[in-house]
Amino acid sequence: MYCNISGYKECINATSPLEVRLASCTGSLSWALQFRFDIMKDDRELKAAQQCIDGVLNRPVPLPAKDEAFLQNRLGVMYIRSFFASNNMDLLDTATTCFCKAINTGCTMPEQSNPPVVNMARTLMHKFEIIKSNKDLFAVTSASHEVMGLLQNFSHWDRRGFINSISHFCTLLYDTKEKDILGEKPFSKMAIKLYSIICGDLADTPRTRIYAAMQIACLQYEMHQDAPASRDSLVSAIQLLPEAILMGPNQGDHLRRTALPGDFHGFQVMPSHFHWP
Repeated sequence: MYCNISGYKECINATSPLEVRLASCTGSLSWALQFRFDIMKDDRELKAAQQCIDGVLNRPVPLPAKDEAFLQNRLGVMYIRSFFASNNMDLLDTATTCFCKAINTGCTMPEQSNPPVVNMARTLMHKFEIIKSNKDLFAVTSASHEVMGLLQNFSHWDRRGFINSISHFCTLLYDTKEKDILGEKPFSKMAIKLYSIICGDLADTPRTRIYAAMQIACLQYEMHQDAPASRDSLVSAIQLLPEAILMGPNQGDHLRRTALPGDFHGFQVMPSHFHWP
């Protein structure tokens, strides 16, 4: 690990600002430092990754739009990781700024332009989940609307991950804004619709589909007092348990993991996006 990090640093220091591989080398170094942080739990690793990316972004020669978008997105990811290590809310705003800069580079390559849009929406969702301010709600709605317009350009896996996030967010809005009011509850209806898409996606993980079915059951019962429909959703979740258990390293261990609510968080791991713990 230390040899790899030293090698990446030497490579970056010896690379011309015009070299096309500068951004990829910097991204590799930031991933290596993040991985070492995951092992060592030393905040200095994340700060080193942030300084490394900042140093390349602030070089006198401007980077191509695709490279700047990639590095600004990576920098935002590093600040998200720092937030989860420190719970400093200011870091969410800093990360959002990085994602905005990535979006505003003018890059038109979906593999570089889509991730920061999704990451910004997810960051704003998480901030609203903590603070629950109407200002943040408006920002999330705007960012999510932009992402919805890009979904057709997403891979199936990336699209699935964002639908997961939106369904989680709609459930949150139902719990905080709709649960105690009379009349229509559009967020809960949207959540059920999105969770139904997740349940029907055979390519998704059994754990994710189980959680989606459980959420549908809760919403159906709370909204309509529809016990039969709620029961059917729970049955569909139970039917997925054998598949979930068999995918684990051993049956006992994975059965225990399947029962942990934290494993079903709405934010899914996506290779080009940040990883929510």
